[in-house]
Amino acid sequence: MRLIAPDFTDYGGMLNFRDDLALYREVEVDFSKVGFAYPDGMLLLARIICDQIEAGSQITPVNFEDATYPINMGFFEAAGLGISPQGYAPGNENYNPFIPLTQV
Repeated sequence: MRLIAPDFTDYGGMLNFRDDLALYREVEVDFSKVGFAYPDGMLLLARIICDQIEAGSQITPVNFEDATYPINMGFFEAAGLGISPQGYAPGNENYNPFIPLTQV
């Protein structure tokens, strides 16, 4: 099965995507339509995907290569999809790349 990831600004679409994603144990997620990446949308979508992976789903990302900003901000890594930042986005005084948080 292949699902299309919603635009990072489409919060209602993310809720529908979450519900659709929960129906499958093996799914390809197409990231060709994610659009401009705002941090809040990236964090929400990463959490939705990560929750499904932790629940046992196997999610394979496809068509993500043009999403260079989300890649380099750590979106795909934070989502648990195994795609590490490839370019230069180490963070500075204005922002930090996404990193997983753990409870202490």
